[in-house]
Amino acid sequence: TTGSAPNYAWLEARFGEMEVTIKRNAAGSGSGTDVPEEPECADIRLKEWLHSKRALSGAADFSGWYLKDWHLAKRQPDSRFYSVPPPFEDDWLNSFSLATSEDDYRFVYWGGGDTWTPRHEDVLRSYSWGTNIVGRKLWRIWTPRADAAMRAAGQRAGLHAGDPPHPN
Repeated sequence: TTGSAPNYAWLEARFGEMEVTIKRNAAGSGSGTDVPEEPECADIRLKEWLHSKRALSGAADFSGWYLKDWHLAKRQPDSRFYSVPPPFEDDWLNSFSLATSEDDYRFVYWGGGDTWTPRHEDVLRSYSWGTNIVGRKLWRIWTPRADAAMRAAGQRAGLHAGDPPHPN
């Protein structure tokens, strides 16, 4: 980061040609009630994303989109992006996945204030960790009892998978 913003020039110089996946916010209108069955996704070059975030002249407008599942650490295995504190070094899920498939469970997500993620559960209930490099994120954590009640209420209201409305 440079101050309180990402270092766009460095990111573009290092990774600008990488293909990344972006996803349209499940409810671009912010209502949370128009969650499509299959959210819209697109593959673009990272530099296109960076130009949009910097609002450069002629850049595509990706309002309501977020970058998801960018497997940066896997695609750049010789780069050391972070160090894991010793109590968390035993990453059995990621080690197993890398040994048995092409997949890993280390992703970069990048969204703005106009993006959000519907109610969901941790991948494979692995108790994974997330961190913010810049900005803030609101986490809503429900007890199993509250989760069941929320799902039922959402289904009665016709929301997809019991997702609550977006908290605008």
